[in-house]
Formats: sequence, C-alpha cells, structure tokens
Amino acid sequence: MHRFPLRSLALMVVFVLVATIPTLVEAAGLTVELDLAPSTEAAGIYEVTAQIQDAESGETLSVPTVAFPKGEDPASVTSSTPTGGILEFKISISSDGTTVTYAVKRQEGGEVIASQKATIRLSSLAE
Repeated sequence: MHRFPLRSLALMVVFVLVATIPTLVEAAGLTVELDLAPSTEAAGIYEVTAQIQDAESGETLSVPTVAFPKGEDPASVTSSTPTGGILEFKISISSDGTTVTYAVKRQEGGEVIASQKATIRLSSLAE
C-alpha cells in the first residue's frame, strides 16, 4: 500500500471534503467544511475541525474540534449558536478508516430549522 505523508493526507482530505460537501449542504441551510486527519499522537484516532455556517447569511455558527476513534459510535459536540440556538455535530469513521459520516442539526427556539447528514468515502485516509 502506498503511504502518503501526513501533511499531504490532510491537504487531500480537505480538498475532497471542501469540494464535495458544499453542494450537499445548500438545500439544508448549512454549509460544512471538514479538516480531517489521523492523529499524530495515537493510532486509530482521528481529529476533525468542522466549520459550520448558515448557508444563506454565511455567518459562522460553530467551529467544533473533536478527536475520535475509528470504528466506534459517533463523537458528538453540542454548542450554542450566536442567536442562542443549539447546534449538534456528530462524526464517526469506519473501522477501516475509509468512510466518514457526519450529521449536523440546528435548533432555534426548540425547533429543528436545519439538519444534514453525509457519508463520504476517503480511501486516502486508510492506514
């Protein structure tokens, strides 16, 4: 198996995710950009920083960062939006490290006003 330097992996993943996800997100009212890479500190752990924005206004709603093991239940981060709403971000990666799934749900006043879920194949992340 051909191994890429970690920096190249991160750049390729960002390009793939940024190029793919915004087209999926517009209908849901959110844009999501993910910076995903294997951890440099622990095998089998991945780190992601997600930039989640309102698709209409471009306002950044949250920029969660989370480390999570592959092949396990989704890691979850909940934060407040600038308008006092709630934003929940969940992410997981398959046990072979090739498929990442994320979900985002935005609530304002107790009502879900936007949500989205995507599964993306990232074969270049396989260890």
